[in-house]
Formats: sequence, structure tokens, C-alpha cells
Amino acid sequence: MRKLLQEAVLEEERPNVRLHAVKAMELLAKESKLDGELIETLLFLLEREKNTGVRLRILSVLEGRNDDPLVKTMLMRIVLNDPDEAVRIRAMQTFTKGLISLEDMHMMRKVIKSDSNSYVRQMAEGVLEKLTETNREEEQTTSQEQI
Repeated sequence: MRKLLQEAVLEEERPNVRLHAVKAMELLAKESKLDGELIETLLFLLEREKNTGVRLRILSVLEGRNDDPLVKTMLMRIVLNDPDEAVRIRAMQTFTKGLISLEDMHMMRKVIKSDSNSYVRQMAEGVLEKLTETNREEEQTTSQEQI
């Protein structure tokens, strides 16, 4: 079944068939059966897909998986560079629902400075505020432990 899904996602010309294959992968993801090979297939499709609906569904499937470096890199690339506002918004939502680290502060600052969409900038500001607050709390805890 996995091979059929991969073929449908990668080789099918009709967007509605690719969309249904991605939806089937979403069911696998909900059952925790989405392995690295299928994630790589989704990332490959996400990068080359032109249909916004298919791309949005892929981002939905990838939600909560930005602990995977490949997923995180792709999400960052989309947030920073994708021309489609809907895709950038969804990528930012997907990105923020996973693990966010202090290293991500730089990317959030870039988004705040450069994104043309106010909603994306607002989400980035919220993430930056949370990261700054978390960093302050960690610093306070560390300094209290040293006393």
C-alpha cells in the first residue's frame, strides 16, 4: 500500500488523485505509521507541487513533526521564501505546533522583518515572545541554582 501511495503522490498528473493519496498518508500519520520514507516523499512533493490544496494538506500531515531536521528545514524554507501566502501561513502554523528552540529566534526575526503578510509576522512575533520568555525563565532558574 505504501508503494501505491508513493506512486500516486509522485507520478499522478491529476491533483485530486495526489490530494487523496496525501489524505491516505494523513490517516497513516494519525496511526503513527508514517515512516521516514513517506515523510521524505511528502517533502519532495511539497517542494515541487503547484496545487495549493495539495500543499496545504501535506503541511497538515507534517504537523508536529518538526523534530525531524528535514521537516523543520523545509518548513523554515517555506515560511521564509514561498510566494503563496496561504502556504506560508500554514507552514508557520505547522512549525509553531512542534518543538521550537532558541536557534529558531533568528528565523522568527527574519520573518518579522520581511514577510509581506501581517498574520505571518504576528505569529512570528508571538513565537519570539514565547522564546524570549522561556529563555528568561531558564536564565533565572540557572542563576537561582548558582546561589
